[in-house]
Amino acid sequence: MPRPRRQPKDRRAVLTFQQRMELLIGAWNREPHFASDRERRAAWKAHREDLLSRDAPGMRPWAFWQYEAPVELRYQTLEQAEREPDPRRMLIDDVIPDDWTQWHALRQARDDARLRWLFETKQLGEDEQEAMLAMGDKPGTPHRHEA
Repeated sequence: MPRPRRQPKDRRAVLTFQQRMELLIGAWNREPHFASDRERRAAWKAHREDLLSRDAPGMRPWAFWQYEAPVELRYQTLEQAEREPDPRRMLIDDVIPDDWTQWHALRQARDDARLRWLFETKQLGEDEQEAMLAMGDKPGTPHRHEA
């Protein structure tokens, strides 16, 4: 008697809302919604294209920066900075600053460095570059915002 064929399992498990948000913006409430970094990385790999397709031109989800970018462009939480200070990594998003002007300048510098890296490593598609130009941003150069 012939054996029934096995149906391949869908490698892309469905993400919960919290898991999707963690891949997009990080563990915003300091409570990870994945059992481990390995599980989070696997979810990023499985859902990468879908998550990238939903971002604005020139922008990338948190998981992209954590798993695909050089260390100096990754986020560093306040907790990580206290455990293992790394001056190459930007400490911005966990800090409530006394001086919002300084915070904004640091965040803008980080965003500009990231955009430059995306451009230099040819990770901005032509359609993405055109969309950025239409919005007034020149790919590969720092953003210019009015104060």
